[in-house]
Amino acid sequence: MEINLSSRVALITGAGSGIGRDFARILAESGASVAVMGRRAEQLAETVVTITDKGGRALAVPGDVTSEEDVQRVMAEVREWGGRLDILVNNAGIYPSGSISKMSDETWASTIDTNLTGVFRCSRHAARLMSEHGYGRIINVTSPSSLLGALGQSAYAASKAALNSFTKSSAAEFGRRGITVNALLMGVVATDSFVGEYSATAVKALTAGLPVRRAGTADDAAGALVLLASEASAYITGVVLPVDGGMSNVMPTLPS
Repeated sequence: MEINLSSRVALITGAGSGIGRDFARILAESGASVAVMGRRAEQLAETVVTITDKGGRALAVPGDVTSEEDVQRVMAEVREWGGRLDILVNNAGIYPSGSISKMSDETWASTIDTNLTGVFRCSRHAARLMSEHGYGRIINVTSPSSLLGALGQSAYAASKAALNSFTKSSAAEFGRRGITVNALLMGVVATDSFVGEYSATAVKALTAGLPVRRAGTADDAAGALVLLASEASAYITGVVLPVDGGMSNVMPTLPS
């Protein structure tokens, strides 16, 4: 089955770089008109260029998911530009590392505000727009840290575990409006920000015991992303789908 999203308008948060930029590209390659949101206007402009250079349609809408005012403004701009909103990918997130005993209240609060409350803000306003046409696809980006204990990742893991639950609750609420809500549980992806926060050595160590024996890429999730963004997923909702090379479901393998 070939999926064509040419009649759909999508918004991806945290799309200035990394997974968000790649997800924007992937949806555009499937035909969607793509609006990209993030805090850094220059990076968003680069994302738009990667799409328009290949004949796609894209719009940069700078904004911060921790700001209710920004979220409302971005939603209004997307509606004016695209005439509607069909797909929301909640990708914006931060993952500061640190021990519980030394983590500041500010770090904890900012992580929850970005990774969880930001999704709440965007989903709430997106659902209102989607309800106007009785159709919508909301896709949240979560992590194996939401299921597994991760040293130094208490705030991030808590935010993503709560996001898993929020995905299911919002699926239950929005389904009657024709809106499905699912999550992609992304494993280790060696983005610049991930390597910068940890290291290339950490990436190698985290992926050495995976059944697939490598880090993932956004393109590894392309099939799942496009499916969940399309009409073909009409009967799929409330699902947290691992795209993590087995990290959350398989014991680490021993060297052969």
